[in-house]
Amino acid sequence: MITKVQLKNQNITPFGGISYVETQFYKSGLAQQIDNHLGKRTKTGTGYSNADCIKALALSNLCGGECLEDIHRLRHDPSIGGRSKMPSPDTVARALQALSVENQEVENPKNGKIFLHNFAHELNSLLLDTGILLGRIPQEPLTLDFDHEFTPTKKYDAVFSYKHERGYFPGVAAIGNCIVSVENRMANASPNFAQDQQLERIFSRLTSRGIVVENFRADNASYCKDTLKTVIKHTKNFYIRARSPRSEYNLDDPNIPWKPVEINFIQYEVASVEFELIRGVKHRLVLKRQEEPPQDASMKSCFKEDKRYTHRCILTNNWELSEKQVIELYNARGESERLFDVMNNDFGWAHQPFSFMKQNTVFLIIKAIIHNFYHYLLHRISHHIPALKPTSRLKNFIYHFIAVPAKWVKGARRWILNLYTQQSYYLKIYSS
Repeated sequence: MITKVQLKNQNITPFGGISYVETQFYKSGLAQQIDNHLGKRTKTGTGYSNADCIKALALSNLCGGECLEDIHRLRHDPSIGGRSKMPSPDTVARALQALSVENQEVENPKNGKIFLHNFAHELNSLLLDTGILLGRIPQEPLTLDFDHEFTPTKKYDAVFSYKHERGYFPGVAAIGNCIVSVENRMANASPNFAQDQQLERIFSRLTSRGIVVENFRADNASYCKDTLKTVIKHTKNFYIRARSPRSEYNLDDPNIPWKPVEINFIQYEVASVEFELIRGVKHRLVLKRQEEPPQDASMKSCFKEDKRYTHRCILTNNWELSEKQVIELYNARGESERLFDVMNNDFGWAHQPFSFMKQNTVFLIIKAIIHNFYHYLLHRISHHIPALKPTSRLKNFIYHFIAVPAKWVKGARRWILNLYTQQSYYLKIYSS
């Protein structure tokens, strides 16, 4: 059967929900905060501002765009582009490039090697300030999660890492699902190199704004003396994954008080012992082991006494919580680790547009600001839309809110947005 198709040029947009996003971009104070912090983009102050360029990138992203060039789709939309200041992708690219700062050379005192880092102090201050403005910093007690993630990319200045790929190694700090810091580095630097200095900069920005971090969580890349000293100075409690348990402690010691516990419906044995990573300072090493299943039934019958275990351990200074509570508190950082998946797949970190790290660092931080703004929107509208949650991914947000046919019409001396849908929650959201 042949389907008859007719084209109707009636200035209808498929992204009716994006007008609400644009309104909130200004109503929340985000646009004013950006322009106040970054200043004028041009000497005369005319033309597109930094906020206009970031808004264009945000609207494109929240409509499903992945690359800078996708801004063209909204810019030429007969309904959106005709009523909003929408710069071209080239203008947005130039604005981001102008915000970049030079990479810094950091020397490894152990071997004298030089590694390139990009601190982006001003943009990280903006990232934190906009998170505070949007109310994305959770209530106390605050838990800061920190992690490095290799981002493969074949840019001009990217170098090979231990992952046998070229790319960068950004370090990201988050409080809840709010990203508060993004610093970039070349991938040939190990994750724990100069991490204490990076954390010092993060804690300094937080402290200057009256934000006190109670808990710190990180993986074994943060398991070193210098990093631990910095963490102890700025936090009350820390939970850091230790390295290979057998290299840190004699797990065959018969005096270890193992006791059974169930975590997430899996049986483990746990114990706590004293441990000194810093000489003269005693901390708590929470040990966890799980019995490995035998490779075949014959081995199980022949070697009943020879049990094999998989061990994990967490270094902490908290002696009040039980071993199970410490493990569950540390495992909760899995939510922050998912930030990298969200940023890569929903907010374009996997499609870095520039050839140099200093410019791509700007892109990563601006996308982090858009991510925090997205969760601000979810917080406002998710309770009106049954299919959305405060933790919903961007695809669901687009499907249930952004993707609605709409048309701007002029009537009674004002513009009116017509939404072609039967969903009544749009009236509640737009009137809020």
